[in-house]
Amino acid sequence: MAHFKSRKTTFFLYGCFCPELQDHNLVPVKTRSREDRWAIKLLNVLLTITNLREGQRVRECPVFGVLEGVFVFGVIDQLNYTAKGELQLNELKTREKAYMPVPAQKKKDRFQVGQ
Repeated sequence: MAHFKSRKTTFFLYGCFCPELQDHNLVPVKTRSREDRWAIKLLNVLLTITNLREGQRVRECPVFGVLEGVFVFGVIDQLNYTAKGELQLNELKTREKAYMPVPAQKKKDRFQVGQ
C-alpha cells in the first residue's frame, strides 16, 4: 500500500477552514486515540445528515464506503437541496491568485467530482 504525504499550503488550509466559520462556530475537541477521532467523524456524519434533512446547507460533509472492495473516506465541500428538492453538490476551490483556472485545472476538477 502506498502512502502519500500531501503538502498543505497556507491557501489550502485557509480554503478548508474559512467556509466552516461562515456557517457555525467550531468547537475544539481533544482526542486521545484513533478510535476517539473516528467517533468524532461519525458524530459529524450524524449531525451533517440531520442538518441536511432539515434543509440546511452543510459544508465539509464526510463520506465513506466500500468501493470495489476498498474502504474509502472523503469530504464533500458543500451539499444542499435546491428549491426543486434536488440534492446539489458544490466543489469549492480556493485559488492562490485571482484568476480563473486553466482548462487543464478544470479537467482535473471534473474528475474529482465525477462529471
